[in-house]
Amino acid sequence: MGDREQFSAYFKFADDTYRTFFTKIKQAVDETPQSKIALVVIGEPHMDREDVIARPAAASAFSEISAIHSAIRLVGGENVALSVELPQAELDKLQRMIFDEVFMRNEEWVKDQSEDRPIYLPPHFQKIPLMYTLVHAMQNGIHIVGNDHPDAMKMLQDKSIIFNEDREKHIIDGVLSFAKRSEEYKEKAVVIHIGGSLHLSNMMGYTDLDMVENGGSVAVDGERNPFLATYPAAVYFNTAIIHDNFIKKMEDTAVSGNESEAEKLKAKNALAEIKFMRNAQNAIQIEAPAGPAPDIVLGQIDFMVREAAKRYHTPQEPQVAPADKKPEEQQTPRPAGQTLTATVM
Repeated sequence: MGDREQFSAYFKFADDTYRTFFTKIKQAVDETPQSKIALVVIGEPHMDREDVIARPAAASAFSEISAIHSAIRLVGGENVALSVELPQAELDKLQRMIFDEVFMRNEEWVKDQSEDRPIYLPPHFQKIPLMYTLVHAMQNGIHIVGNDHPDAMKMLQDKSIIFNEDREKHIIDGVLSFAKRSEEYKEKAVVIHIGGSLHLSNMMGYTDLDMVENGGSVAVDGERNPFLATYPAAVYFNTAIIHDNFIKKMEDTAVSGNESEAEKLKAKNALAEIKFMRNAQNAIQIEAPAGPAPDIVLGQIDFMVREAAKRYHTPQEPQVAPADKKPEEQQTPRPAGQTLTATVM
């Protein structure tokens, strides 16, 4: 498909994705008693990698922004919190980068956010869906917490660590900690947790070893779920479409005579996690248009989601995707939305 067709495909994808997230989160909120919290868990690819994902990670940004926008509309921004699979120190760094390279890129962005305009992200941010999401959350004053283990980066580089149950437990405990604040809410609230799609099984009570032993063929079990005793309702989404080439690489590694037992186990775990996360009975599947997102889409994901929300909540004549323009013909984008209230650490 050319850029025009791709833009039209993403125009429709924005509509479909927002409708899905609003509908499912509303169901979870409706099931949640007053002063209690609904949980939304989103599995994402952390960034675009041609050898791993077949669809662009930008598609995850549509999902995550749709989740935040829907939750704000349903319970109010003061009753929404965002949990991310990052150590708090790493999250602080990203927020400082966003403030310096996005919000302060043009001081007019901060002074005048009254008009609905696209938000421009520098090219080196555009392969990381969480960057779009953090910009949207910061703009709307959403409480953001990094719930990964403080030593997560070192753990990931340690070849001797195969299954990291300490890290899994730390993330789960961090998400559970939001429920301890439920007395602070006079109304219903929503916690959105964003982590790697390969960790969706952990967020439903299965360890990496469980997954290897069962090859990913496990059923969602409410009694195992670490959150259902605390959160009245929880809804799970998978936004990662894994490339067949990566699956073949993991299959070869799992049986290779040249790989260590540790690498073989990691490959088996990856295959099991992919099977689990692709199962629509385990998580709602969000599938992006095939092929890379054109630059015109990458430049205005936040804007496209907000416009999709307007169309959804204000029924009107059937919409037709506007004719695309070359990037140089576009207006200089500026951020839109509510007053910037984020605290930069």
